[in-house]
Amino acid sequence: MGLRTQTENLDSAVAVQSACTAIGGTHFVAVCKAVEACYHHLVSDLPSTHNLQVGTKNQQHFNSVMLKPTFCLLLISLISQTFANFTTIHDEGYCAIYSKGGKKSFFGSDLPAPQNIPSQLFSLEEKSLLLEICGDSWSEVDYGCCDMSQLETLKDNLKKADPLISSCPACHYNFKQLFCQFTCSPNQSTFLNVTQIGKSTSGNEIVTELDYFVSGKNETFAPVFYDSCKNVKFGATNGYAMDFIGGGAKNYSQFLKFLGDEKPMLGGSPFQINFKYEPTNVLVLIVQVHVQN
Repeated sequence: MGLRTQTENLDSAVAVQSACTAIGGTHFVAVCKAVEACYHHLVSDLPSTHNLQVGTKNQQHFNSVMLKPTFCLLLISLISQTFANFTTIHDEGYCAIYSKGGKKSFFGSDLPAPQNIPSQLFSLEEKSLLLEICGDSWSEVDYGCCDMSQLETLKDNLKKADPLISSCPACHYNFKQLFCQFTCSPNQSTFLNVTQIGKSTSGNEIVTELDYFVSGKNETFAPVFYDSCKNVKFGATNGYAMDFIGGGAKNYSQFLKFLGDEKPMLGGSPFQINFKYEPTNVLVLIVQVHVQN
């Protein structure tokens, strides 16, 4: 009985060690070190076959050791919830999502597919539409993480905001770049991390939640984006665009939270986008932003 349990314990230890790379690749250095430490601590405490066969004291020691796989696997489970293993490669030239996976429900929008693959060469038609939507700053970009169907959806979604923000070139530009980078950047995996997936009505994998890492430091993307849009007015009523595109946000974190919260039936995001600002081992979105004059 004891020998069989010791083998199971060792199997658990090996599983813990292998999870180091399975959770998030070499980018999550702290995670790997924690798992390695747990593994070595566990294995070093494994009782020998001889010790298992004699004495109540050794048996008690063995029983205490048996709790450690449970602790380690619990550690793995908690870490996995933070750094889910859907985007294992966070390198330049790689996507986190690509193309459409299908709808979550009959009335829902098409959601992207979780594909952690190299960025794809744009066709001539895709490149032409990309430039039409995102502007000349993309003229040198030949590879990306969006296909024609995603570009068409991006175009339709950005059109909805045009009447509200087109009066301010800076806000208009920054708004477009937030979603152009999100959808099409060839380095998408450096600032996106898929954390939850589901099944579409057709049975394909779809993204249901992800983290979008942007810089929140002074004079970087998030605060400059908010500042460029916070005072924009539109229409005969002279109302503030922020009341519509940002839910009346008073700072950049409220603004981006409103944009990212899942609100498919209210014209908002069709899946959950969690904007992150703290330093992490995942790179952040770095794009040139326009400051409002």
